[in-house]
Amino acid sequence: MSASFDVATGCCKGSYDAVLISTDLEPDDALALAVLAPRLRGVPILVVVGEAPVDKRRMAVEILASHGIDSGVVVVQGKMSKVTFPRGVSEAYHNPAQPHSCTLCEGDEAAVPQHVECFLQLHERP
Repeated sequence: MSASFDVATGCCKGSYDAVLISTDLEPDDALALAVLAPRLRGVPILVVVGEAPVDKRRMAVEILASHGIDSGVVVVQGKMSKVTFPRGVSEAYHNPAQPHSCTLCEGDEAAVPQHVECFLQLHERP
C-alpha cells in the first residue's frame, strides 16, 4: 500500500493517494520540492515539466533523486517555450553517483493529457 499525502488545512484539505506536480523547475519549485519531500516519500507522483527551450526531464529526476523521492515517479515533458533557462542551472542537481528510479515518458506536450488522464484514473484520491 502506498503512502498518502495529507493536507491538514486550507482549500485543499484532505488525504490524497497520489500527487500530480506541474513545474517549470524554477528555484521556487525546487525549494517547494525540498520542503515537501519528507511528506511525498512513498506517494505515487506524476511530474509534468515545461517552460523552457530544453527538455527538463533529466533535471526533474535529479532533483527528485537528490531528495529521495524518485521511486516510482513518472516524469513527462510538457509545454516547451522560448523562455530561457539560466545557464548552469540544469546541472545543479547532477550527480552521476546518484542514479534515479523514475520513468521518463517519451513524447511532446501533445502526449501530456493522456499521461495525466491515465495517472488520475489509476488512483482514487489524486
